[in-house]
Order: sequence, then structure tokens, then C-alpha cells
Amino acid sequence: MLYSELREKIYNWASSNTTLLVIWEEQNAPRPDEAYIGIKINIFSKIGQANALAPDGVGDRIVKYDEDFTLSIKSYGEGTDDDLQQLKDSLQKDSVQQQLIVDGIAVRFDNEIRDISTLIDQTRETRFIYEVFMGFAHDFTENVGNIEDFEYTYDIT
Repeated sequence: MLYSELREKIYNWASSNTTLLVIWEEQNAPRPDEAYIGIKINIFSKIGQANALAPDGVGDRIVKYDEDFTLSIKSYGEGTDDDLQQLKDSLQKDSVQQQLIVDGIAVRFDNEIRDISTLIDQTRETRFIYEVFMGFAHDFTENVGNIEDFEYTYDIT
């Protein structure tokens, strides 16, 4: 799975399990005026060794390995901890678990929802954070070519 596909699947899960606006947290993106949820994939880490399959007829082989990542989910606005709780609870639903399996995403474990409210320009901004540790199978294609001809010589003594 490509990272762009993973991002799309994560966004679809988050946006379909909350009534709040869901955005990707980007460094310089403008912030919405309403309460919202920001999601961000923080860390990708390769797990174990890659497994390369045998090449096909044109010399392409698929290389697969598992990768884990940390998904940081923050909510901004009064009462948005309930929205994070909805996301947390959704991971216990059979329908969500089945969809994540179909999407190739495994939920490893999660943390508790924490209050990380902060003071901005003399005003307290209510914020909450929920982190989920997930994994997925990453694969890519490598062309290793095919042996088309070979020459073998030997001596009999």
C-alpha cells in the first residue's frame, strides 16, 4: 500500500466516525473557525525483514514488509473530547474492524484521551489528543530482469 492510499483510508475512517470537520494537520495550513479534528501520521517504522517474491515473466518481483505508524488525533474546541471518544469507541465496532482489515490496516494499541489545552493570546484553547498505533503491509515492485540466455561449458577429464 502506498502512503497516499494509507492516508486516504485513515481519513475515511476518521471522517465517517465523527460529526466534526476532519483535516490533516499541516505546518502552515489555515485553521478552521469551528471545532474540528486534526489528524497526523507522525512516525513510520519498518518492522522485521522484507520478503521478496519470485519474479514474474517480465522480471518484476514484489517486495513486502510490515510498517507501523503513530496516528495523532487532536480535537480543538470545547466538548470535543466526546468526539475523540467516538473515534476511540469506533475501533471496537465489528464493522469498523472489518473495514480496517479490508483496508489492510491493523490497530496495534492506543492511548487514553488527554487534555492538552493551552493558552493562546490570553485565551485558553481547549484541545484533546488521542494516539493510536497502527500497522500496514507496505509493498513495492522491483524489476530484477530475467535470464534470457546462458552459456555453459564444461570439460570432461
